[in-house]
Amino acid sequence: MQSRQRAILLVSAALVVGGAVFVGQGLGLLQGRSFMVGDRTWAVIGAVLVALGLGLAWRFRNPR
Repeated sequence: MQSRQRAILLVSAALVVGGAVFVGQGLGLLQGRSFMVGDRTWAVIGAVLVALGLGLAWRFRNPR
């Protein structure tokens, strides 16, 4: 795997994981002392981040 593809994969994974945390907090599934907990706006933002991460990974997948 080339270093560029590896970097893109890492960014994609970070977007998916970060977005999943946003979704969890926005839906109240992850509790804590955060302004994000229970605010559905963050769930939508998280879903967008997950979609961007998956789209980025799909776009730059290894075509071989």
